[in-house]
Amino acid sequence: MTRRDGKGVLSCGCLQRENRIKHGAYSSDSDIDYHIKYSLLQAIKDRSKRKGYESDLELDDMPSIPVLCPVLEVPLHKHRNQHGKGKGRGQNRRDDSPSIDRLNSNLPYLKKYKDNLFVISWRANKLKSNASIKELEMIVKYMRQGAPS
Repeated sequence: MTRRDGKGVLSCGCLQRENRIKHGAYSSDSDIDYHIKYSLLQAIKDRSKRKGYESDLELDDMPSIPVLCPVLEVPLHKHRNQHGKGKGRGQNRRDDSPSIDRLNSNLPYLKKYKDNLFVISWRANKLKSNASIKELEMIVKYMRQGAPS
């Protein structure tokens, strides 16, 4: 319930609580994968729009979220709202945060190429700029093996 006084609108908090429930803040931990997939899909849509790409992907097209990064074999940090403010360009991301990867980066973000999408760690996705030899060898191993089973 809300009421107005001379200083603005006061609320008992029920509207905020309803919105948090609606957007999954009070859902069980089993829904974390859903929230991560949703966040990754939004990142794809934001990137596609920013870069002028076409994307027709929907939530059902998103790959499953593995427990371990298939490239670096580190546990993925599964946390709701993991990207914080400034999402979409890597701000506030952890190295072990789930990140969307295209095995063949020449293929667009389209339904017909959804089998080209994988979830790997943010670190694995950004290694091109500052990788060690061991990390690069792990990336090569991942690429040679193809899709994780």
